[in-house]
Amino acid sequence: GSNNPYRDGYITEPPKKPRASYLLFQCAYRSDFQKRYSGATQGEIMTMLGDTWRAMSELEQAPYIQLAQEEVAQYEKERQLLEKAQKPNEL
Repeated sequence: GSNNPYRDGYITEPPKKPRASYLLFQCAYRSDFQKRYSGATQGEIMTMLGDTWRAMSELEQAPYIQLAQEEVAQYEKERQLLEKAQKPNEL
């Protein structure tokens, strides 16, 4: 086949949209906050996560921002492959 997994049919789903840096932070710390504040509601935990994120310096946020940028780059790459696979006359 070709070097395009979308054209070859290996990947049938469109690429997932990249997550924001805050969502990556939230995924990393939500379970920790749920354990630490076991009596809190989901809404309260989300509020605490948001407050923690806003209180972080840019340097502390940098790893999550970097991960988000990497996801954006991967998404763009996969999106271009999908667009190429949808054009039958091009290789």
